[in-house]
Amino acid sequence: MRLTGKPLEWDVWCTVKGGGFSGQAGAIKHGVAQALQAFDIEKYRPLMKRYKLLTFDCRQVERKKPGQPKARKKFQVRFDCSFVRCNMQAALVRCTPGSR
Repeated sequence: MRLTGKPLEWDVWCTVKGGGFSGQAGAIKHGVAQALQAFDIEKYRPLMKRYKLLTFDCRQVERKKPGQPKARKKFQVRFDCSFVRCNMQAALVRCTPGSR
């Protein structure tokens, strides 16, 4: 509103639900910019575009997938240590000199 040079000319009343404080503030800012643009497109649109008030961040939270603890996080794969230990001992027996 300050960008227009007439901050006290309009009254704004809005109700925002969901998200956090920053997301709600961004939604209010975007809504006010679109309302001003609709009021007088030739006067306010270049001003709003210059300060990038008409672009909206469309990112959303990625959903949790089944079989995973979070959206991208995977469960840790555990190996059987006895299998690795046996294979290492067998390899050592084969590699030691005079063990034929």
